[in-house]
Amino acid sequence: MNILAFDTCSSYCSVALKVGSDLFTRIDNTKLSHSKYLLGFINSVLSDAKIEPSMLDAISLTCGPGSFTGIRIGIAVAQGISFGNDIKIVPISSLALVALATRKQLIKENKTFSYVLATLDARMNQLYGGWYDLRSAIPSLIGREWVLSPEKLPEIDSHGFSQHNGFNFKTYIHDRQNIDLKSAIIISGTGLEYLNNFPQEYIDISKNRFDNLQIHAADLIPVSEDALNNNIATSAEGLQPVYIRDNVVS
Repeated sequence: MNILAFDTCSSYCSVALKVGSDLFTRIDNTKLSHSKYLLGFINSVLSDAKIEPSMLDAISLTCGPGSFTGIRIGIAVAQGISFGNDIKIVPISSLALVALATRKQLIKENKTFSYVLATLDARMNQLYGGWYDLRSAIPSLIGREWVLSPEKLPEIDSHGFSQHNGFNFKTYIHDRQNIDLKSAIIISGTGLEYLNNFPQEYIDISKNRFDNLQIHAADLIPVSEDALNNNIATSAEGLQPVYIRDNVVS
């Protein structure tokens, strides 16, 4: 299966291409330069693999939340390649990519956490966030993703948490008395930029955190393969951005 994946929602533009068992990658180390590098990176990995866009089985990309400019660039490029070659598209949340990168780093460091609060800097003194279950190979979203000022993060045991996040930890975990949430939760992503403004409960939990987590589009590929195996994909016409916040911040 030939899958092209790219991330334009994180700070750094990254591209990955899997052709059979071979993986070809590119990443830019200068922030927010997606429009400058994305097409060149895609052409480079296709050239390395010696294939044409028409030979792709699928395109996977982060569809948001994140930089509005980055989201639009990614959507436009995916649609352009897909329209011309009738290629399936697998859109994946940029917060899910944070969760995937977190799980990968935990395995690398031989650490175990059951849940991650995946975050991204939303600017305007806000962060995008979502709770993900890390206990399976592909992290799953619990509840819903959101955008919020850091000081307004609701206490995990509160009714406000259930309302805002769309789930109750006690109910979700079932056997809560045997789990210490402080040892079960890790916080990751660029939303940690606002850590000093988090409520104390989150600061306590954040002793478990990845400040400089390496995000790369290559981590989208296993999720994309799983989605394709389960016939979960969309067309160029059906591809939609996920902004979460309505007002534009580039």
